[in-house]
Amino acid sequence: MEIDFHLKQKIETRLINNFSSAKISDQPYPHFYVKDIFSKDVYEMIQRLMPDDAEFHENKRKQTTQGRKHLKLDEANLIKLDKEKEIFWGTIAEALKSNKFSNRVKTFLDKHLQKRYGTANIETVTRLELLRDRAEFEIPPHTDSGYKAITIFIYLPADKNLKQYGTSIYIPKEIGFKDEESTRYPYDQFYELKRAAFLPNSLFGFMKTDNSFHGRPPLNGLKVNRNSLNCSINLPNSIDRCEA
Repeated sequence: MEIDFHLKQKIETRLINNFSSAKISDQPYPHFYVKDIFSKDVYEMIQRLMPDDAEFHENKRKQTTQGRKHLKLDEANLIKLDKEKEIFWGTIAEALKSNKFSNRVKTFLDKHLQKRYGTANIETVTRLELLRDRAEFEIPPHTDSGYKAITIFIYLPADKNLKQYGTSIYIPKEIGFKDEESTRYPYDQFYELKRAAFLPNSLFGFMKTDNSFHGRPPLNGLKVNRNSLNCSINLPNSIDRCEA
């Protein structure tokens, strides 16, 4: 698969540098929010070369609600796109899947990874997927499956009008309640602590823990597609699926 190596290096360098000034919020679990992930020209290319609706696949995974389409950024799917899109999104994928980027993120979360795994030098594999959500999409509070180490959502809206549709952070009403699995719980058992701003070219990420409850309430009033890029930094031999 053909990629643009100069563009890959440019994207990779910016991604890594972004974490130099990023800050981690420890409560209720390690999470972070970063703006201006890509350069202006790259973000403009993202908007121009966003795959068409027909190039996404309906989400048929179990336990997933209606209203989400996905496009896994692997060679099998990328070669089905037109050449310009194939090269561009293949380049984005190579930058985000690079060891340089995942190692930078793991260094960024060093003390938290050590607390959970005993070391920050864990072996990981990165999975990438473009997501397209419609108004009927929602995903109740859950912590993510145990095979996930770090989850990153790169928000890709065309403008600032979808600010209220970011990922929500939840805390359980039952003091001390935890869940190592990825069970989805009713909204009324949680308080919504905060919601990441779904702004262009921004990133929300967190580390999987037994209290990393997050979700996305119903997208009431959404008139356009909600596009994002899910970057999951997973433990090896992880199940090939995606949650949000």
